[in-house]
Amino acid sequence: MTKKRLIEQVVKDSITKDISAIVAIDEGQDGEKFCIKCSDGSSYFCRIRESKGGMVELPNQEYEVLQLVQSDNVVKPIVAAVYGNRHVLITPFIEGDNLQKRLAQTKTFDETEVYKLAESLINVANALYHAGVLHLDIKPANIIISDDGKYYLVDFGAARFLKRMRQEKIKPARSFIAPEVLTYLFDSKDIYLQQISILADMYSLGAVLYAVATGHNLTDFFKSSTDILNRIPPPVRTYNQDFNSDLAKLIDKLVSKQPANRPLPEDALKIMRHEPISKSTLPIYFLRTKPRGEHKDIIPVLSEQKDTCAVYWASDNKPNLGDKSTVPKLLWETLVKSRDELADDLLRQHEFDCLALVVPGNELENPLKAVDLKNNIELIETGVEWRNKMAIDRDVLTIVPLDEAILISNEISQIKNAYAACPADGIILRICAPSNNFNLDIRHMKAIEDFIRPWIQSGKVVLFDGDLSIIPLLACGVHGFVATTYPRLTILTRRRIRPSFITKPDGMYVSRFLNIIGVDNVMILRGQASGRLITNCDCPTCAANFMKRNRLPAWTRPDRRKHFVYALTKDMKAIKEQDKAAIKKRVDNALNEIQRFPYVNIKQDTLKLWQNFLAN
Repeated sequence: MTKKRLIEQVVKDSITKDISAIVAIDEGQDGEKFCIKCSDGSSYFCRIRESKGGMVELPNQEYEVLQLVQSDNVVKPIVAAVYGNRHVLITPFIEGDNLQKRLAQTKTFDETEVYKLAESLINVANALYHAGVLHLDIKPANIIISDDGKYYLVDFGAARFLKRMRQEKIKPARSFIAPEVLTYLFDSKDIYLQQISILADMYSLGAVLYAVATGHNLTDFFKSSTDILNRIPPPVRTYNQDFNSDLAKLIDKLVSKQPANRPLPEDALKIMRHEPISKSTLPIYFLRTKPRGEHKDIIPVLSEQKDTCAVYWASDNKPNLGDKSTVPKLLWETLVKSRDELADDLLRQHEFDCLALVVPGNELENPLKAVDLKNNIELIETGVEWRNKMAIDRDVLTIVPLDEAILISNEISQIKNAYAACPADGIILRICAPSNNFNLDIRHMKAIEDFIRPWIQSGKVVLFDGDLSIIPLLACGVHGFVATTYPRLTILTRRRIRPSFITKPDGMYVSRFLNIIGVDNVMILRGQASGRLITNCDCPTCAANFMKRNRLPAWTRPDRRKHFVYALTKDMKAIKEQDKAAIKKRVDNALNEIQRFPYVNIKQDTLKLWQNFLAN
């Protein structure tokens, strides 16, 4: 039986109308499509899909999907039938053009029309989300503009129920494909499905909105799969600085490479309507790294930590860390010092989908040079001005590099007031010490606490770049730390003379009394051929070797780093959730216990510094 004869049979059996014409529309990966015109003037859309190679599609899956998706912008099916190896679906036919043809005629839409399209597509995405369905093929060719101006999302032939997906063969349009879906296509393992969600459809939706708002498809900027995985296009307002800020903010967020940075449908509608949404928080630990590649082996470990860890890329060279869709979140600090170069630098940061835009600054030394402070504030104002015009969805963090001497000088109040009055969304505080052997004391810690107080009270972000030995600052509101995997935490530890009668690993003693920050145990491992087991650590490295008394494992540098990241983020989070009094109690207990274990590898001076700082 020919396909037209089959259509006539289905219409006769199910719709009971006389057909005047059957017009072939096109043929794609999801079957042949036809327009059925009836003698009473009504029209219907028909898709016929054939099962091939003995692989039968889930029976009537498209029909089931369309029945569950409750949206005025989705056309409901009338008929779903199976004839042998042919699946037939019939829906009402929407008279009008598809968005692809309309874009060929008019390169961009006005704000009102973009808003209308966005609202229609997000309503469909919300219905998909609640039905547990992914469309997986949102593109202009699958969006119909009816003669009365209403938008419809059609062609659900590639749609899937998320919970039923295993290693599905899907072929979405590359111009609008989400990076996590592209990753899945390269390596169709079940584990990748854990990264695919409604946020993949939200990316495709954003790519469509970007095209209608700017006149540019993402393929204008992405020339390879690597670009799709790592870069985002220029901000919407690059092409029209007067474009609606809320709508531009939404579109820029939707085309983020990181799924977690994209809003869910309900939050997307709130952004369009300028309603408040829950603000995502920055990770608590940023691994500072450079192009030498020494930290590449730890990137997967940071990925496993999800929202607690990120990368701090400190170089003028572009980040080279692997696919952005699977790499942790990123902050990028360059060495740009000129206001004229700042716009290009911020655009590069935006295109690499950084968590926030980082504005650099010149180090402020003692005695203070007013011109340096003035230049830093002007850089911040320039960066915020660019953000407000071009990338309204991004926060602006500014680096505050202070010489150790000026931090405790009389001029620090002037500097504090100047920064507190600037329009940045947060600061990255960096204390520049005269040498690697220099340690901050109680004066520095009190000065830092006073410096960041205005930022904390206004709910802005404060990151501390450098010495993890002052982790108690977390109790003062510091959001997190930027550090390498070898921070100067060694001031907590000293070389230990191990008496012959002690046979247990050092960590068993350390964990007995130092219940404040387990990461100092990592420093015992540093520079040693064989490691010491940390018996109360649940990181994979320690857990795999727990209580192997006869032969301690040989810890490689990656092992030490992995242990460090797992232990550090866990302890930092625990400290951040406590107040000063609770942390001080733990320090007091540690100092008391230290007297009972004279051979333990701990310096009391640092704990006493913490004790004095937390006492006030």
